[in-house]
Amino acid sequence: MNTADNDKLILDKLLIAVKDWKRIFLSDPVNEALGLEEVLTEHLVRLRRIRWYAIGGPVAVEKLWREYVEVEDYTGEMKNAILDFYMNGATYMWLATPAVQLQKESFIGHLCNVLAWVRSSPLVPEYVREYAHDYDSFQKLLKENHWILLMILLSITPVDQ
Repeated sequence: MNTADNDKLILDKLLIAVKDWKRIFLSDPVNEALGLEEVLTEHLVRLRRIRWYAIGGPVAVEKLWREYVEVEDYTGEMKNAILDFYMNGATYMWLATPAVQLQKESFIGHLCNVLAWVRSSPLVPEYVREYAHDYDSFQKLLKENHWILLMILLSITPVDQ
């Protein structure tokens, strides 16, 4: 099996873990009572509009954190539940895919290439390229913030799953 096949297998396993996490989290009676499915559906729709090629620096990461994970508009139990969804979801995703750990570096490298292509493409307008980050920025981002990978995967999964 070549690297591309391994990366595809890893992606498939991670997407299954993300789908399972959403199902597990939303089936909790407290989360149901809080109406978290509606809130998270709104998040998932908004996640699709993120320009991931521009999320490579600390300012963008902090903005994502405040917009999705530690939302100021939420208080008490709702705020805790949202934080739990993203933080525990990232943990669950990696724990549910132990075989992925062996090839994680390769997968993250592949993902960094996918995110960084915008920066070096002569076809992409300059005003777009100026906001794009490079491979090293994405590698640092993904290694320091495991929840970012969860966010990226959530952005490519169907809302109803």
